[in-house]
Amino acid sequence: MASCFNKGDCLKTNTDKVRIIFKKKADGKSDTITLNSVTAQNFTTPLISNAQVLNIFDLRIDPNQRFTNFIFEYKYTRNKKDTTRNDTLKITYRPLARVSATDCGAFLYFTDLNYVKTGFDSIRIVNPQLLSDGAITNIQIFL
Repeated sequence: MASCFNKGDCLKTNTDKVRIIFKKKADGKSDTITLNSVTAQNFTTPLISNAQVLNIFDLRIDPNQRFTNFIFEYKYTRNKKDTTRNDTLKITYRPLARVSATDCGAFLYFTDLNYVKTGFDSIRIVNPQLLSDGAITNIQIFL
């Protein structure tokens, strides 16, 4: 077997970031919102600040815990009316150490992603494992 890398077995696909996308509850299409801030328990600085207009983004979880509690302050528009809200999202996950090859050592993966508390209308877990592939969405939030 051949590889383009010196240590092909040591490719890291783990991450400590959860990918979130906002969608419209009415039709399921992507929704763009203005995130004024996103903070998380046990983090000293905001994860997102300065009113960023987004529809898909990554948030860092606390790798030392089995849960992270996010607090969102955001604005969105429905029927030409701006609405500003504060909502929480508490997610849980399970850390899993995996050794892909003896030369690589162990990598910490996060799996079994779920939510236990939220103020949002509707949440859907799309992929319960956090992976570094930027195309994989973990959570859909419907507004």
